[in-house]
Amino acid sequence: MAFDAEIIDQKTIFKWDKTPKGMEIWNSNHTPKTWMQFSVVWVSQEITQKNWIK
Repeated sequence: MAFDAEIIDQKTIFKWDKTPKGMEIWNSNHTPKTWMQFSVVWVSQEITQKNWIK
């Protein structure tokens, strides 16, 4: 859905805000691939917020 809405593309980098996010693997910058691979909740939340705004 985020790809279809043109909110993200394969080159998107989701920047971690340095706040602990619950799982160690989530505590870093992510790409769409790592977001899906590790089910990074904070990225999903960020995308959801952007999708509602757009």
